[in-house]
Amino acid sequence: LAQRLRLSLSIEIESASLTNVSQDDLHGLCQRLQVEINYWLNAETFRKIDQKLRTWLSHTEEVRVVIETSDDFLWRLPWHLWEFVKDYPQSEVVLSLLESKQIASTAQTAANQVRVLAILGDSRGIDISTDKNLLKSLPGIVPTFLLEPDRQAINDALWQQTWDILFFAGHSSSQAENGKAKISINQNQENHSLTINQLEYALSKAIEQGLQLAIFNSCDGLGLAKQLVKLNIPQIIVMREDVPNAVAQEFLKYFLEELARGESLAMAVRRARERLQGLENEHPCASWLPVICQNSPSELSIWQKRPDAKQRVQRHHPFAKPTQNRKRILIVMMLVSFIVSSLVMGGRYLGWLQSSELYAFDRFMQTRSQLFPEQPDNRLLIITIDEPDIQYQENEKMHLRWSLSDEALAELLQKLDAYQPRAIGLDLYRDVPLNSQYPDLATRFQKDDRLITLCKSGTTGDDGDTYGSVPPPKVPNERISFSDVVADEDDVIRRHLLSMTPLTTSLCVAEDAFSFKLALHYLNKKEPQYQITADGDLQIRDVIFPQLKEHSSGYQNVDTGGYQLLLNYRSLASVDNIAQQISLTDILSDRIRPEQINSLHNRLILIGLSAQNKNNDLWNWTLDKKKFIRECDSRINE
Repeated sequence: LAQRLRLSLSIEIESASLTNVSQDDLHGLCQRLQVEINYWLNAETFRKIDQKLRTWLSHTEEVRVVIETSDDFLWRLPWHLWEFVKDYPQSEVVLSLLESKQIASTAQTAANQVRVLAILGDSRGIDISTDKNLLKSLPGIVPTFLLEPDRQAINDALWQQTWDILFFAGHSSSQAENGKAKISINQNQENHSLTINQLEYALSKAIEQGLQLAIFNSCDGLGLAKQLVKLNIPQIIVMREDVPNAVAQEFLKYFLEELARGESLAMAVRRARERLQGLENEHPCASWLPVICQNSPSELSIWQKRPDAKQRVQRHHPFAKPTQNRKRILIVMMLVSFIVSSLVMGGRYLGWLQSSELYAFDRFMQTRSQLFPEQPDNRLLIITIDEPDIQYQENEKMHLRWSLSDEALAELLQKLDAYQPRAIGLDLYRDVPLNSQYPDLATRFQKDDRLITLCKSGTTGDDGDTYGSVPPPKVPNERISFSDVVADEDDVIRRHLLSMTPLTTSLCVAEDAFSFKLALHYLNKKEPQYQITADGDLQIRDVIFPQLKEHSSGYQNVDTGGYQLLLNYRSLASVDNIAQQISLTDILSDRIRPEQINSLHNRLILIGLSAQNKNNDLWNWTLDKKKFIRECDSRINE
């Protein structure tokens, strides 16, 4: 959940410290996520699968629901919250990759021994002695411990001996600097960490010799699991996110106890995971952390080799039932795996889940705005024009053609010089000649390089406006931008069109969006122009903005023409809170005190219409689905 809320596509990122976290808010957020996941899985396209599973399966049968996908988002979802899993106490969700395959093992295990290679890595901040004692206490286990070893010691152990289980306790991360998951094996200043790729040959040999299970009782293990599945280890147990030491130790204790009772791997993990709920006062969502990732659908055979385990296995394991029942369960598991993976991947590719995914995105954005509201942006200043401002111009006998007269605009731009703006964005169409009575306005349009204007590009859409609108007169092309936005089928703005090639018939020849050109102009007062990477992505400073493409970010069948990004709205309850606002009348009437003007220096100033009338260009945004005025507010949020 935390990972999915860390969205950032803004041009500048300001860090802030989180000082207070409410347990009630976190509990409410977890409950809300459970509701949203089941709402998503209850969609019409998936409901038939759920119903078919409930028709085929018995509540007393053990079932592993295998989610075969390479999608990182689907791997991170807490699938155990699915109502089906709760309704079927002998079921467990298992993650797998589409390209996984089974490798035949050539080794034989002693009848009464389960051989465990236990790597006890960097112990700073954690107590790994508890893990060691737990492994020693389980009957039938023969553990070999490597205490804070180096790479060579681990490599030799994997090559020279045969193992049934590989166990690791210590620190790990799936967000390493090189993009590869890593484990911390000792406290040395150099060579203290390893990636799975650095042990590829040794692990492949261990798998060939009979390695059946890898347990990584450490933090953020999904990246490790993916790499291990690719090496074809049959079963892997990891923790989804950062795991407190107490939770990791209790899980290992519960898991080993369940295995010793003769439970299958899946049921042992489920029972141990459910028992972690007792720790959730101190460690919220502790029961969400453990997850099985598999390469092979077969059950572990190592506990079945113990002489004292046969009776328990027969009593608890559905796989130890008669051959016909085992075949039926295997067929059901394969069918479930095939149907779920095919529907999720195929349906997602065809766009069947697009509306559900976009709905989930909207809800995540709304939740983020409620839990982590942001402060107004002190880099912006908004000059609003509403009905009283229009009335003010009429009372002053100004010649109004639309909401802002040439006389008022000329006076406004002159007064804004005192604010020393770094950029000024005029978010109003000015597609008629300027009044000759105001030559200073024409000069400013032509020579003031801080002023960015806009026009509307011609389109081939339903509106049939292939010509668009002409740009303001006398403004050079490098300070003209387009006002066009891209809306989804529900008229919600989730994407940002940064640039495009205009139609040959368009009167507006701008290639960059109003907000994009303004942001670049603001930044280029201090920094050089942007650049395009070798992959064709936009880069500003050291930040790369990947281009939105088809079959990405929840979008499948969508026009991704031009250069588009997924919008990262600021976390606001209302667009009115985006930045400080001053009315046109207040500035023209000199109501702003000099000391206040001094505090507003070096801003990016936006001038736009806030009065709502039938002529406004209105759009929905993701945070509350209420209409907002494109001519001002949508610019701010982009």
